[in-house]
Amino acid sequence: MDRFSSILNQTQRDHDLLEPDNFLTDAQLDTLWDWFCLANREKVDPQMVFVKLVNSVRKQYRKQQLAPMPEFFHPGSSQYTPTEFASTIGDAPQVCECGNEALVQKLRTRIEELETDKENQQALIHELQTKVTTMDQVREEYHRKIESQKAAQAEFTAKMESEKKTLESRLKAKMEDEKRTLESNFKAAMENEKRTLESTLKAKMEGEKRTLESNLKAAMENEKRTLEATLKAKMEGEKRALESNLKAAMENEKRTLEATLKAKMEGEKRALESNLKAAMDSERKTLESKLSVLKAECDALRISNGLAKIRVAIKSVAYNNNYVQMKVKQGRAFVGPTISACETFELQRHAGGTVSFKSTCLPQSPGWLSAKGEKVRVGEISGDGGGVVDCQKTCGKYEKFHLRWLGHGQVGIELQASPGRFLRLCGGKVNVQGGRRTCEMFYLVVIP
Repeated sequence: MDRFSSILNQTQRDHDLLEPDNFLTDAQLDTLWDWFCLANREKVDPQMVFVKLVNSVRKQYRKQQLAPMPEFFHPGSSQYTPTEFASTIGDAPQVCECGNEALVQKLRTRIEELETDKENQQALIHELQTKVTTMDQVREEYHRKIESQKAAQAEFTAKMESEKKTLESRLKAKMEDEKRTLESNFKAAMENEKRTLESTLKAKMEGEKRTLESNLKAAMENEKRTLEATLKAKMEGEKRALESNLKAAMENEKRTLEATLKAKMEGEKRALESNLKAAMDSERKTLESKLSVLKAECDALRISNGLAKIRVAIKSVAYNNNYVQMKVKQGRAFVGPTISACETFELQRHAGGTVSFKSTCLPQSPGWLSAKGEKVRVGEISGDGGGVVDCQKTCGKYEKFHLRWLGHGQVGIELQASPGRFLRLCGGKVNVQGGRRTCEMFYLVVIP
């Protein structure tokens, strides 16, 4: 209503609409505003159309005191329609006088077009509702397919879990069989090697003993024959010269020679026995050393073959009977003189060929051997070493190592987090070195 009034005030025309008896209600003016817009689209002056048209119709009923105004003249009534309003306008006498027949015809035509558009819109709405129904059906079918795929996926997942458990069980059984076979073969090989070494040592000792006894007996026989021949010749010569004194001299000489011979034989015997014992001790130590190297190589073979749950002690090559010791409560690494729980580690394998050493000192409080050597320069041999070796409660990159086998059962333990740095045991201290010498070489002694 405000927009309609502002337009009227701007044009300053048709002031008869402003007369008090010509005012319409707000609801009627709101409805006439729709007609105003329709006339504007038809390129007709809407002010002139509606002021002249409406007032002329309403005045006829007042001035001529006609019957009450029809209900469809009131735009706010329920019976009011553009078609009825347009048809009634055609019957009003003032319409023709105003010369607006062409406008009335255009309005009627536009009303019919609006009715046709309304029917088309209703048909389009019905078509859209049909499409929406079809889309709902498609969506329900899609949801049913999704549920079916979910059920199939759940069935496939369950089947895969079952297959996984079956394969794990078979793999575990196969690994157990392989473990028992390897342990049996290793035990048999060790027994055969032990019997062979014992037999060889015994045969060699028996041969040495027989040789020494034979040589001693032959020497004694030769010495005896030589002395007897000499004594006999001397006795024969002296017999003719000093027959009376010869007998006494011969007896004395005989006793002297027998004592001397006996003492010499005893000395030779003790010397030969001492030499034999020294030779046997040397041979025994050599064989024990070879047996120790063979055992270390066997331990290295067991570790490199990847046997599960192997417990080892880390023994120094440079210092005999020196072992890496881990005290979990103190969280530090020390040097131990013997193999006990604190010098025993569980060798654990990881991806990429790395291993870790889990201490068995306190089973209820596990700890891993940890080494940090970033500040140690690679290739530089420091007299005191460097880095930090301690105990950690979890196994990360600083608790993983590479085993670098050097032959004869010896191994270098390289830090995975710091390549080129090795675990070091020297002077009662365990730390890290930037190269590898004897202090960075160890035996991994397998604990039964």
